[in-house]
Amino acid sequence: MADTSRPPERRPPSVPGRGDRFRRGGRGLTPMVHVKGIWILLVALAALPIGETTAQQGTSGIQGRIVDRITRAPLEGALVFVLGRQIPVASDGEGRFRYAGLEMNSYFVQVQRTGYVTTTWEVPVPADSFVEHELEIEPLETPMLAPVVVEAVAPEDRTWYLGFERRRVAGEGQFVTRDEIELRRAPSLGDLLRTLNGLQMFCNRRGCSIQMTRTRCRPEYFLDGFPADRTTVERMPVTDIFGVEVFNFFQVPVEFQRADLNCGVIAVWTRRGPPPR
Repeated sequence: MADTSRPPERRPPSVPGRGDRFRRGGRGLTPMVHVKGIWILLVALAALPIGETTAQQGTSGIQGRIVDRITRAPLEGALVFVLGRQIPVASDGEGRFRYAGLEMNSYFVQVQRTGYVTTTWEVPVPADSFVEHELEIEPLETPMLAPVVVEAVAPEDRTWYLGFERRRVAGEGQFVTRDEIELRRAPSLGDLLRTLNGLQMFCNRRGCSIQMTRTRCRPEYFLDGFPADRTTVERMPVTDIFGVEVFNFFQVPVEFQRADLNCGVIAVWTRRGPPPR
């Protein structure tokens, strides 16, 4: 009759695969395996306990601190695995971790962290107590790349010019092009527009301004497609002007229509054009 009083055979914990080598000796623990690669942390990291495992069988455990081997700085968020068990723990802000629920045995402990070499140690665990270790991991060597300088010329926004040309070709209104501006060399906008039909200069002690001849009203001004102050436009340097459009009240295109419009429109375009829109 078989002896059923014998305790079940204890299985050893999972160990690194064939070809892995390790050393024992010196003070503390000596790393066994260095796997050079970056561990990608996915959503599972959010579900990990921070610093300590949940209650498991066994009254022993492993605790300690994870540090950078070079700077000795504590590392937060390093994953501590006990090979052969499902749940890792993550180190806290001081680099500390606590893996509870183990039995007396020798365990393979693996630490993984983004930007560091994955490292494994063999850690003996006594009965009914926690063993304390400071585990050092080495940062990955990041190659220094030569700086890359990207240069490009921003495309010039001249879409407004297409509208200018379209209205000029349509023949409604009067237009002054850049070539005409350079040919006339007028000292002011008023002098530049003096020869156009339907406009006249009105002067008094405060200065001169442009008026529509038929209705004797002051036209509305647009600068680079936006409503503008009369004084600002009339006093701007002619050398800054690329083109001018002049419309009487009945010719004003939809681009320059306003609810309170009661006179004609003078639209001035500068050499720099409107800001990108």
